[in-house]
Amino acid sequence: MIRFDDLLRRRPNVADLLREAGVRPDSIRTDRSFSSGWSFDDGDTPVATVWREELADLDHTPWRQFPNPIGRTDLVGSRRRRAIELFSMMVRNLGKPIRVILQSRQDEAKLKTAGSKRRGLDPEPWYSSIDGESVFLQRGSARASPLVSLDGEPMIRREPTYSLRESRPDQVAFRERVSAKSSGRCAMTSAPGEVCDAAHFPWADWRKDNGAHHGALLRKDIHAALDRGLISIDQGGRVSVSTELASAYPAYGELHGTTVPL
Repeated sequence: MIRFDDLLRRRPNVADLLREAGVRPDSIRTDRSFSSGWSFDDGDTPVATVWREELADLDHTPWRQFPNPIGRTDLVGSRRRRAIELFSMMVRNLGKPIRVILQSRQDEAKLKTAGSKRRGLDPEPWYSSIDGESVFLQRGSARASPLVSLDGEPMIRREPTYSLRESRPDQVAFRERVSAKSSGRCAMTSAPGEVCDAAHFPWADWRKDNGAHHGALLRKDIHAALDRGLISIDQGGRVSVSTELASAYPAYGELHGTTVPL
């Protein structure tokens, strides 16, 4: 079991803890604003402050979930600004080590307003991973394997769903439209149409968007990867491939950065 109490009896000064983490800030004011939702990123060493009282699973691998603060109405003023900065810092550093300053509240009964009673820099790195609209910060390793494109940008993982198949009365016509754009071959690899599907782009609604510009003829395996979010196509037709897929099957990595006709 992690002895956080031992860590929290260490230096209470935030500037000292930052320097211990490897950060050399020009000037740091250790005031009340450091007690909640604070982050620092000098471009080399990202640091986050986390309330010990808000951590989950203290007996095993502690983690903390941070919902996207953009849509939250309960955050105002400096609390909102700090929450957005903290969330953005963790998204920028997905899968990279983040130093964490743990803090304990002066009064646990005042969870949202109590100042910091004790602080300490955790010697172990933490890692952030994205899951839907939330970011998870976990001690020691990423809570879930982050899906990142070869450009280093986060991608949305789409888990498989199982349901009754809905009829697609326009599917035949849709296939003819997208097939014509790539001469009956895969829009990415030129594979013959016999091994291809008519695939909707991720941003299109297959229930109503059945124009030629809403999809492309794609090899069946590429279509499956697109449905899972391992491959993405933006509204400009640019293809992004996740590092996860490219490292396992390098041939897919060659598709990254290419474009498909719209």
